[in-house]
Amino acid sequence: MLDKAKAILFHRMTWLYVLLAFPIIDYILRNIIPIPIVSSLWDEGLLVLLLGIVVLRMLDEQRRLPSVRTPLIAFTVLGVAMFVFDMARFGVNIEGFRAVYQYILAFVIGFYILDEEREAMQMFRLFVIIGGLIGLHGVYQYIIGVEVPASWIDASETVRTRSYSIVQSPNVLGSYMALTAPIAAGLALTDRGRRRWLWAVLAVIMLAALVFTGSRGAWLAFGGAIGLALLFLNRKLFIGFLIAAVLSSIFVPQISSRFAALFNPEYLAKSSENGRIQRWIGAYDQMRSNPIFGTGLGHYGGAVADRHFGTIYVDSYYFKTLAEMGLLGLGVYLWLMYMLLRNTFDIWKGSARTRQFYLYGGIFAGLLAVILHNGVENIFEVPFMNTFFWLIAGVLLSLPYLKPYSFGGQDPASAGPDSGSDPSGSRRKAGRAETAEHAGAEAGARAGTVPSTGTRTDRSADTATCAPAGTSTDTSASTTTVTPVSDAASGSASDSASDASAAGSEAVNPGYDAKGGTAYA
Repeated sequence: MLDKAKAILFHRMTWLYVLLAFPIIDYILRNIIPIPIVSSLWDEGLLVLLLGIVVLRMLDEQRRLPSVRTPLIAFTVLGVAMFVFDMARFGVNIEGFRAVYQYILAFVIGFYILDEEREAMQMFRLFVIIGGLIGLHGVYQYIIGVEVPASWIDASETVRTRSYSIVQSPNVLGSYMALTAPIAAGLALTDRGRRRWLWAVLAVIMLAALVFTGSRGAWLAFGGAIGLALLFLNRKLFIGFLIAAVLSSIFVPQISSRFAALFNPEYLAKSSENGRIQRWIGAYDQMRSNPIFGTGLGHYGGAVADRHFGTIYVDSYYFKTLAEMGLLGLGVYLWLMYMLLRNTFDIWKGSARTRQFYLYGGIFAGLLAVILHNGVENIFEVPFMNTFFWLIAGVLLSLPYLKPYSFGGQDPASAGPDSGSDPSGSRRKAGRAETAEHAGAEAGARAGTVPSTGTRTDRSADTATCAPAGTSTDTSASTTTVTPVSDAASGSASDSASDASAAGSEAVNPGYDAKGGTAYA
């Protein structure tokens, strides 16, 4: 028994699961059983522990970050340079640097921590369960009509309550649900048996919690992310979703009243005087004093600046970055977000012939929703949201390097309808850096022959078809393009590739403590 307990305690997955319970543990340690020092530093200690595990694994691993590594390195170098060359306020610079860069470490952890797809599936399932429980609490709050600050509701509205659960802000809960609900929906379409109904129910609960937050920014971010994902997937589904979204904004009272308030002259006047519009203009004015490098990390628009200088929250992480890091910093940061989305989209696109296609699509949509929501909120000022975003992104980009399920002990969620045709698990190589030509060359070398220069190695039959109806994916030369084709053409490509496959204020509240989730005195 003792040996088993030690094995669990010292297993890397144990600590990863603890990290997935970030919002629950943080709430307990800060509000129910506060422990001096531990309550403030437990998450940093956990990140250091996981990073230590990852560093040891990096020495033995041959994984290589995709193209997102270039803007990630550039953004990190820029931050270090701003920190080093501005020593006038050393303490503020340290705190500001930590607030921006500390939780990006979760990306490195996510990329190196896992060995098998089975572990990734377990992680996504636990992530959804925890999100579903927090969403359920948010629904309960709305049902009982929990009291909320008057500043969270516009005077012209009929809605009198908004859900915020244990994360202390409706907009933060809305962003959390926008990240997690698409992943739950993806699991419902991926898993088999009774579990898929659990994921479907949790997805509905989280969607309800999202609506009950009353967060217009989260609604728009979620709608935009799902709309773009469906546009890539199937235009008919996109049109159907667009119609449903418009009807909801008209006929669902909780949604229609919030959007109607946007066009109220009183609301527009307040926003221009002391609301988002005024804060965005203020951030722009801060940038004008130093257009290239900005005012410095931790100097404006976030929790650190609020503590040291009493500045208000900007209610846009991009305007905050503009004020603190200037045009150069914002440009590099947007480049980082673009490349991250591009790499995660490639993983999704490359899984079109696997059962995980819908799950990876849900992850892509959830990450996109958070990126969009940052346009009108300081979501990355909230530690658990920042951590979850980078952790999930890192895990998704690590998938081409993970060991696939063995055919004999395969998890139901990983197999397509005819997965027995590909026991080698070579479907994962579509996302690797090696090209189809490299795979063909290796196969030729093992066979004692070298393919000619003009030889085309088609790996489109690496896996059983599990793509949406009416689409097919040609993965030649390590790329995937979803295009309508006939079944006959798809079958032909599959036959020709069989040999090759074997080779291979209402926002984050003014005064909201981004570290602790509580209001400042």
